[in-house]
Amino acid sequence: MMILFAFGLTTLPVSGQEANAPKAQTFSLDDAKTVAAVEKWYQDSFTRLYTLGPLQIRLQAGEKILEIAKTDDEKKKGYQFKLEAISALAKAGEEGAQEDLDKLTKELEADENIRSVIYDDQFQKFINQSRLQNSNDFRTFKNELKTWLNKPFVTHQFVVRSGLQKAKTYVQTVAKDDEELSKFVRELVDYVKSSESTLAENVKKDVLEQIESLTLTLQGGDLKLYGKTLDDKDFDWNSLRGKYVIVKFTATWCGPCKLEIPGLISAYEKYKEKGLEIVSVYIWERGDDTDKIVENVKKFVKDENISWRIVSEALTEKAGLPKQGEYYGIQSVPTILLIDKDGKIIDTVARGQHLQEKLAELLK
Repeated sequence: MMILFAFGLTTLPVSGQEANAPKAQTFSLDDAKTVAAVEKWYQDSFTRLYTLGPLQIRLQAGEKILEIAKTDDEKKKGYQFKLEAISALAKAGEEGAQEDLDKLTKELEADENIRSVIYDDQFQKFINQSRLQNSNDFRTFKNELKTWLNKPFVTHQFVVRSGLQKAKTYVQTVAKDDEELSKFVRELVDYVKSSESTLAENVKKDVLEQIESLTLTLQGGDLKLYGKTLDDKDFDWNSLRGKYVIVKFTATWCGPCKLEIPGLISAYEKYKEKGLEIVSVYIWERGDDTDKIVENVKKFVKDENISWRIVSEALTEKAGLPKQGEYYGIQSVPTILLIDKDGKIIDTVARGQHLQEKLAELLK
């Protein structure tokens, strides 16, 4: 997915200790032959966002991706890296960065195949600057979101994903009314289907499918997890009916995901006999070799003393099934859901102390 590594496009935080500890660069950027290899180089070289060094690293990564890009999607990713780095450098007052930004913007706007990069960047700024503190703010946000959704060159699925996530955060932290989110989703669907929307029919279809995917993990939704386990067997979701289940969408490289593990181990030991189960779904693992990805996850699980059930997105995709992260509209890791005995989602932010208190209430 194009947006996974963009500044501000994931809610993945970086702890102070990890951010200040540079990772060893395992290979040269010049040796990278694929976009995935460039991304790995960038992550290995990564220290802290929005400081001069890593911005230059991001710029180098973007230029390398453009050098080896074979498809428009790969070109978009390269340009996105460059745009974000140069924008941040210009904002920081780096000499010559504003001129570089103006030049890059004109270059992007001139090519309709990659023009969406500049519109997506502008939309992300709209998302970041939107402060939803009351119902009036939320109403204004919804109206502006419809305007963005009608623009011809924006990535419409990105607008839906980010817009719904913003609305979800508002509902959970400010409105605290699940019906508000359901109402928002219904309004969005009705708008896309209506004559007010100028989207082409094939785009409307894609957007509606995206909305459906994203609503699979809303509170009250009926989760139906599927996929392949680490030993390449079918995962049996139905066998967990009648139990409370924590579902954690995660990745081995994700620092915040790792920080959640001790609390989950403690909860599992405390409540397993009372009917608690945990399932970790490893998504977005890096690399092109499925066997190596699986072995890396197995090693990680062993090293972290994880004893609950594991689902592998890599093996799931190899089996010809849809990617878990995309199917469920997951936008960041960790995403941790709490499922009740009937398979319904009862908590979409099941983390930390909040999760411990919720389990204590449910499993007395």
